[in-house]
Amino acid sequence: MNIHKRTKNNLTRVQLYYRLEIRQTYHKLDSDGKKVSFFSIMSILAQFLGVNVLSRTRIKDEKQYYSFTVMAHNKNSLCKVKEYFNKFPLLSSKYLDYKDWLYILELQKANSITTSYLNKAINIRKDFNKTRTTYKWDHLNDCYLTKNKIN
Repeated sequence: MNIHKRTKNNLTRVQLYYRLEIRQTYHKLDSDGKKVSFFSIMSILAQFLGVNVLSRTRIKDEKQYYSFTVMAHNKNSLCKVKEYFNKFPLLSSKYLDYKDWLYILELQKANSITTSYLNKAINIRKDFNKTRTTYKWDHLNDCYLTKNKIN
């Protein structure tokens, strides 16, 4: 979730997205001694979301890192992310981030003007991802149960 001021009209914008980033190659070699690329799986994900696979190079402490990124950022791709995580929920604190993200997504759908939910987004952003300090684990109470028990 990005919250930023636009310089053109001095309005604040809340921008939701879902980004999945993974190293470009698997850390172990295949049976032929070759590196295995994650490009094919990321391409499938990108096609599902209707977005592109991006390549990224970062330098940290004089070492280069290469990764592929898929980013859902438009209404259709965000809707697909929502459908996926509602069907296959996360179990870690990422679930809490997802629920906050989903809350803002629903506010965006209901309100065309960012200012109507800006303060809620700012407060959620303060307690999101790496900055999260509030944890509620109720979603784990019955996570091991299946809807249809096998006899």
